[in-house]
Amino acid sequence: MTGYGDERLAVDIRKSGAVDYIVKSATVFEDIPNISRRAIRFWENLQERIAAEQAQQETRKRLADILAFLPDPVLAVDTTGTVIAWNNAMEDLTGVPAADMLGKGDHEYSIPFYGERRPLLIDLVLEPDSEILKRYPIVQRDGDRITSEAFVAGIHGGKGAYLWGTATHLYDTTGNRVGAIEVIRDITGRKKTEEIAKASEGKFRSLVEEVPDFILVHRNGKLLFVNQAASESTGYAVEDLIGKSLIDFIIPQDRERVIATMTQRMKGEPVEPYEIGITTSTGQVRNVIIRGNLIEYEGAPASLNVLTDVTEMRKGEKALTDSEARFRDLFNNMSSGVVIYQPLNDGQDFII
Repeated sequence: MTGYGDERLAVDIRKSGAVDYIVKSATVFEDIPNISRRAIRFWENLQERIAAEQAQQETRKRLADILAFLPDPVLAVDTTGTVIAWNNAMEDLTGVPAADMLGKGDHEYSIPFYGERRPLLIDLVLEPDSEILKRYPIVQRDGDRITSEAFVAGIHGGKGAYLWGTATHLYDTTGNRVGAIEVIRDITGRKKTEEIAKASEGKFRSLVEEVPDFILVHRNGKLLFVNQAASESTGYAVEDLIGKSLIDFIIPQDRERVIATMTQRMKGEPVEPYEIGITTSTGQVRNVIIRGNLIEYEGAPASLNVLTDVTEMRKGEKALTDSEARFRDLFNNMSSGVVIYQPLNDGQDFII
């Protein structure tokens, strides 16, 4: 190290065996503290960046581990459509290992589902397209989130399955969109249950339309189903009854009792048959005996009620009672004696 130098000095130094030499001016020594501080700051910044990168890597690994063990299949892509996540559940659903899918683009992720490259629900998040919408029978939007379901024939070795999916944007820590993520769920079991329920409901409707009794299904008093017999006897159209409150058709003096038994039945408590009065569209009162049971209707608990119209029977009973009363009054007020006897032995004898 020297404070001056020229070509001759350089030759002499090389001849002496030195590998290199540094020429420093006097001001260099004055700048050493500043140079040291800058070097320390540079080193500290470098360490901070390294620590931040390590933290990001650890965060990515934790997120990857979480995604890997989620029970629902998960697919994630970056803004170019390249697959960045394909978890264990997705491997099980499609039969495609993550190693064969990660880093792939050009709609490679659709092949396990449809056997061809085509947009999926996740692509609607990245780029809304009316043509993609046509591929899904129902699409629901909630802010950035898109939800739909469809039958996918390529799943489960060609057996197919009903899949429900929801997709939304992926954001980085600064709020920038960096891709999209889709969560998928196999709802085949639920769909089959719904189909069985619909078939059962169809049979139920066919059966109850042939019954002369009134058949009502209500939930907390709101009418959900009414058969034709109830419509014809009350004078209300079926569509005018559906959605209305059952209480509105009960005579005032019976309403409190009906409300109490509704509460009992919805709790699963037994309720004995009882008689109430209901009003028709013309204001007439029909007497009915109501029997009920708790059922599941359209996926939720409801009350099934059978109402037997006893109006004519009650009228007959009243007429008989009135007739007996009139006969008794007539009998008691007669001035002549009356004897009732029963003949015996072909009229040869009798008893009083």
